[in-house]
Amino acid sequence: MNSVGFLRSKWNILQLAAQKVFPNEILQPYPTIVECMEDAMHGKIDFAIVPLEN
Repeated sequence: MNSVGFLRSKWNILQLAAQKVFPNEILQPYPTIVECMEDAMHGKIDFAIVPLEN
């Protein structure tokens, strides 16, 4: 089973996205984008879902 990190947001939009895309995986909320990305880079989680703005 994979682990998926996501940025804990005020409205939980990213949590809903993570649940939709990865319904059977372990979800791990993170307080910051940096922490989420660092854990993904170091292999502590398999995927990271973070917001992007254009």
